[in-house]
Amino acid sequence: MIPVDYREGQGLSERCVCAECHGLLSLAWGGKYGVEGYVLLCTQSQEHTGLVEKESLTQAHRRGAALPVAMAQEIDKRGWARRGALAVREPYRLAPILTARFPQLEKVNQGAVTLFAVQCLGMGLDPLLGEVYPLPFRNSKTDQYVVVPLISEQGYGSLAARACPEAWNGPPTAERVTDPGLKEDLCGDPEAWMWSATGRRKDWEPGREFTTYGWVTHKQQEKAKADGTPAGELPGNQARVRAVKRWYWESYPEASSQLRTSRQALVEEADGIPEALEVIDAEYRVVEGAAGHGQPQAQGSAPGQQVHMASEAQVRHITSLAKERGIGLEELCQMAGREQIGDLTMSGASAFIDLLKAEPKR
Repeated sequence: MIPVDYREGQGLSERCVCAECHGLLSLAWGGKYGVEGYVLLCTQSQEHTGLVEKESLTQAHRRGAALPVAMAQEIDKRGWARRGALAVREPYRLAPILTARFPQLEKVNQGAVTLFAVQCLGMGLDPLLGEVYPLPFRNSKTDQYVVVPLISEQGYGSLAARACPEAWNGPPTAERVTDPGLKEDLCGDPEAWMWSATGRRKDWEPGREFTTYGWVTHKQQEKAKADGTPAGELPGNQARVRAVKRWYWESYPEASSQLRTSRQALVEEADGIPEALEVIDAEYRVVEGAAGHGQPQAQGSAPGQQVHMASEAQVRHITSLAKERGIGLEELCQMAGREQIGDLTMSGASAFIDLLKAEPKR
């Protein structure tokens, strides 16, 4: 059972299923459960609290899932027209389709919409499947538009699945964070909207999982509301999306190479539009600093082996848990077997967090 805003709950019940049993979700008034507001319930058990993306058959097929031959052929057949529109030589065929599908493109010139289609093609993402959305910006000096591709959580999942087919293990489980202390340690706002995303890759050792966090503070929500962005109206859902996206960024850094060229082209197109550049920096920053790239080699790792170091959120979480249990910094580093907590790998940090949770408070 998860307390949610009504509109947020509507979207989650349509896009997600229960992470524990993959049962459907229902939205109900929480008065019966002692909650003043709406709650999202698993139809199989009210005790279940995790969510996971509801993967359509088309999405699963695009991500390399083994479907029955007849079903896969039917999906390919239905998608032929769309793939033809996305063909390298004919991206212009997609422009009128996208304009009809996305109302925000009605005032945008066809050239900018066609260029958006080319960007989608370069990343291998389908805007008609909800993997990427157009976000138009107008240059007041030139009166020209640039359309920034806003990659959804489904889009990042598809990038990861195609970049690492042998390691792909499905989307992460998302859970709402309710601990005020953890919220304050991670973002400085004990009342922030916060979600966690937890999952694993197939090529990780047994038992290894990785958790990331996403949040929207009240200051961020107020600014987003003034700017008219999604975090202003649905801060809880935006916090969940941020957690899931960050999980993909840090768990599948190999996928970032597919965004490098697109980011460079977008920065050139958006020159002179500060708002567009801000979105590009926020959404495509993974290509500049993905986990495991340019990081120091972890102790005990083989030379040349790609290593994912502990994230900032993990380090803050460890510090918070140690503080709660009265463990000093020197003792904490001794327990971790490192000179500093930041020297832990992602998997080592996750295991150390579990160890600290089991430690009694002093």
